[in-house]
Amino acid sequence: MRLTSIQSALEQALRWLLAFIREADIDCRSRVMGVASRAQHAESAMPRYDENTAEARVFTFKDGLLSKVAHDLEIQITRFSVEVDPSTAKLSAEFDPRSLKVVGAVRDGKVDPNALSDADKAKIAVQIQKEVLGVDQYAHITFSSKKIERRPDGGYGIEGDLLLHGTTRVITAQTHLEAGQQVALVELDQLDYGIVPFKAMMGTLKVKPIVRVRLAVPNN
Repeated sequence: MRLTSIQSALEQALRWLLAFIREADIDCRSRVMGVASRAQHAESAMPRYDENTAEARVFTFKDGLLSKVAHDLEIQITRFSVEVDPSTAKLSAEFDPRSLKVVGAVRDGKVDPNALSDADKAKIAVQIQKEVLGVDQYAHITFSSKKIERRPDGGYGIEGDLLLHGTTRVITAQTHLEAGQQVALVELDQLDYGIVPFKAMMGTLKVKPIVRVRLAVPNN
């Protein structure tokens, strides 16, 4: 009789233990799924922009004795991405230098559609990619912010590391609101990154070391 009671108690304890394990397992799986769901939601909520929703342009400026017959250029980066992580207030961007496309020659602040033929623009783009940027060796340009501060006027002050032509330098930028976009204008010295600016005809026709970069993303 006593043995039967002990056996019954053990069976009851075993059933209770199994039920507890099942409930704990269900709760654990529920927590894991909840964390994964929140992580997935956070990832999907992280603002991301690319060439379809934003714009990246580079402006070069002529120099040299024959600068009068040369052209300032507007160049478009046709493959890039910009991501903003609200949880860490960090911005990261990647640009593909192999995607550079010459929009045209700039005169009086505007692109002159008749100054360069399509063949000329294609040739210049290849020269920039191969001879200036060395894209076969340096296939990526990246930026990672270290500090972002919002100003009262709605713009941002940004500081971070720019990797260009295999060299990393700290740069700063100030954005401003323009037609529903955050627009940043940054001047870069090619010499700081070990880049030799384009030149021809024994240096009488060349590009200034300073180039201007314009990045515009939606103001979400």
